[in-house]
Amino acid sequence: MSNLASTYMKQGRWNEAEKLWVDVMEPSKRLLGTDHPHTLTNMANLAATCMEQGRWNEAEKLQVDVMELRKRLFGAEHPHTLRSMANLATIYGQQGRWNEA
Repeated sequence: MSNLASTYMKQGRWNEAEKLWVDVMEPSKRLLGTDHPHTLTNMANLAATCMEQGRWNEAEKLQVDVMELRKRLFGAEHPHTLRSMANLATIYGQQGRWNEA
């Protein structure tokens, strides 16, 4: 399902990708836990789908959650955490929130 969602994203089929990310993320949260790396990856992918659609508030909320959980799990300087921080900076930049970015 994740691979198909990624394929939909690459094709610009945002609604279909989003539905699959939600369908993947919810069972992942329940079965693996909210702070499991796979769950966090699914959340980040859902945030990216929201970003591509210009849904900045939803993308921001998801990306903040991902970033905070990754900081707690991996540390502030881990590549996954830094990627989350960069994604959040992109969201802020797209909204003209330059100081936060």
